[in-house]
Amino acid sequence: MCAVATQTLPFKTPSLRYHKATGQWRITLGGQDHYLGRDPKVARQRAHALLADYLAQGPTEIPDAADITLSELIGLYLNLAQSQGSVCLSLYGQLPQLATGFPTG
Repeated sequence: MCAVATQTLPFKTPSLRYHKATGQWRITLGGQDHYLGRDPKVARQRAHALLADYLAQGPTEIPDAADITLSELIGLYLNLAQSQGSVCLSLYGQLPQLATGFPTG
């Protein structure tokens, strides 16, 4: 990981929402939807458990844009994509070649 200045993102308490297309309740944490089932009482319990786990991980930090290079940004993205199993990892093999044309400092 690169050593850059970071700032903490503001946290807005997520709400439990009904997803009409699937007939399920869902909550979005960290930009990722979690489907919690059709029963509202069970969904509320699951949402509270997910939120507790999410908050226990601590604040989310992002690099300060003025203090990061493009190469570092690509590295941060690849780390995030790998940890979340992103479908964007199909670019993983191409990004190092793409990044070599950019200044690193």
